[in-house]
Amino acid sequence: MRRIVITETIKKYAEEYVQELLTARGNYKSPEVGMTNLIKCIPKKYRKLADYTKIVKQNLRNIILMFPSQFDRMYVDLNQWNSEETYRKALSVKITYKGNKKEFYKHLIDVMRYDRVQSHIMPKYIERLGIRTCVYCNAQYAVSTEKIKSRRYAHYELDHFKPKSKYPFLCVSFYNLQPSCANCNKHKNKEDSLFGLYTENAADVEAFSFRLNPFSVIKFEHDFKSEELEIEFNATSEKLRKNHEERFLISKLYCQFKNEAAEILWLKKAYSPAFMQQVVAGFRRVFPNGPPDVETLYWGHDMRPEDVHKRPLNKLTQDLKRSL
Repeated sequence: MRRIVITETIKKYAEEYVQELLTARGNYKSPEVGMTNLIKCIPKKYRKLADYTKIVKQNLRNIILMFPSQFDRMYVDLNQWNSEETYRKALSVKITYKGNKKEFYKHLIDVMRYDRVQSHIMPKYIERLGIRTCVYCNAQYAVSTEKIKSRRYAHYELDHFKPKSKYPFLCVSFYNLQPSCANCNKHKNKEDSLFGLYTENAADVEAFSFRLNPFSVIKFEHDFKSEELEIEFNATSEKLRKNHEERFLISKLYCQFKNEAAEILWLKKAYSPAFMQQVVAGFRRVFPNGPPDVETLYWGHDMRPEDVHKRPLNKLTQDLKRSL
């Protein structure tokens, strides 16, 4: 729920990622090899789909490293049809490739090796970025489980900021892959979201915020009933707030965390800034990073804004602490 500025370090991660994805080793077929084979199997009557695939292949490295601000421009450049509706219908045409008949865009996703990205490549970069929770709701970890044959696996759930059905050429783009919980991924499905995880502008980092309705806090302090508390969800624009609500049902989700909000109120009263400073001064060896370490211990959450994605409800805790 907090954007990440694309720094030189993140650009380096993206370069390493694309190198690993495009380098063929052993039995691993790279996206370029896969697209070459796919082009040969596209029927002549769908020549535009073959041309589409050739353009993606020719620009593959740049597409994978493309910043979010460039996504829509590439979408326009690739649209060789008369309208968006015709374009999307073309991508959904069913063709047969390796004995399997399905929509063209799904074949393209397969040969671009999204399977490899999800299972082996992207997880290590998510870890380096310090992302463990869903970037859309911050209420759950971005991990899901599945059963493949007789074995069960736990892996990062990845959502595509720009949906695969409309933007299949971005299916393995580094900046288009966003860790999410299974719940948010299901709700978003093929719809567009206005919240992209990455930004080039530091001023766009804080997109959302939580606060407690002041009147509900007064009621709570009178009878100490957590059900009295009202958690309000806001965004930097009404359009963004409405879109995020429609896609991920944030207010309905967070009304389930009234007990957690009540705990934050109690902690705010119990641990004053003066108390925190005393703890830091008395236990310097235990808390080498000073106040941030102490706050993590007492609040049970990471309290630095840049650590929002490390554990569930960090965003709620940080915002309520500041607003109170």
